[in-house]
Amino acid sequence: MQPNSEWVVGTEAWAAFVRQHPELGYRPGRWPFHNFLRLHRDHLLQHDAIRFAKRRFWVAHLQRFCVIAFDCATGVIGPAWSSEDVDESAGARDVRGPASAIVPSLMPQRAEVAK
Repeated sequence: MQPNSEWVVGTEAWAAFVRQHPELGYRPGRWPFHNFLRLHRDHLLQHDAIRFAKRRFWVAHLQRFCVIAFDCATGVIGPAWSSEDVDESAGARDVRGPASAIVPSLMPQRAEVAK
């Protein structure tokens, strides 16, 4: 008999997350999980929601994974942007992140400097 553990294989945690949040439009499966990790792996690791096991596969804490993944998917926690993602040469600040591409009002505005 297997002990009841809150840690499961990453794709199982992903499938549970997808079932809990159909409004987000994600699909279950290995490749959607892989693509999600490409953007949000650092945040999931930072919050101890996932761990790399035996240098082969991801395991996830079922409860933490669903909470942190939801925050990542809804923009509360975003992918880490490098300084290359910010272009101030045109006079207006251009942030090329996913939230600013979807909702223009989320783009940070440059403060007007009084002369």
